[in-house]
Amino acid sequence: MKWILRMLTATLLALAGQAGAVNWTATGHLAFHNQVSFLPFTLDRATSDLKIWTDSFQDGVNFDPILALWQDGLLLQENDDFPYFTAAQTVFDSGLYFASLPAGNYQLSITPFSNFANGPRVEDGFWHSAQTPGPVYRNGNWQLHLTDDALPPLPSVPEPSPAAMLLAGAALLACWRSARKHTPGSLPRGCAA
Repeated sequence: MKWILRMLTATLLALAGQAGAVNWTATGHLAFHNQVSFLPFTLDRATSDLKIWTDSFQDGVNFDPILALWQDGLLLQENDDFPYFTAAQTVFDSGLYFASLPAGNYQLSITPFSNFANGPRVEDGFWHSAQTPGPVYRNGNWQLHLTDDALPPLPSVPEPSPAAMLLAGAALLACWRSARKHTPGSLPRGCAA
């Protein structure tokens, strides 16, 4: 019985060790037309085929987003409309693509159209920074995704087969019933803990 438990534990630990974060999703809300949300993230290693996109416009349910990626306060790329990564994107969703990106600290910004960056540095501000805050056109909800297609997808943890679960349960039940027939403190052969 001990060897079965050891094997099961080793298998579960091996499966758990395979999981790793490949995809990242973030959601939020902007209340004002000149509001900017900043989302910092770190790449622990250089990457390729990095895609960052929104799928929150939903044909006008929410606002028209502008995405920008910054490294060390410098603008790498900004986009207003690029709805071509997934079928969930609609006409005014944004998308950024990087064939390669070095390891480092980055910052994403998301803002409503037409609040573009004023210049190549984050401290340059945005077009509407100096304006009195007004409501976001339509709903202020947003959702964005970051994926690295060069990494393998997250492995799915396989479900145990019903037959294996039934056999394991039957074996445990047999050991338990057999143990009840013996004196306390002694277990039958094959059911030792």
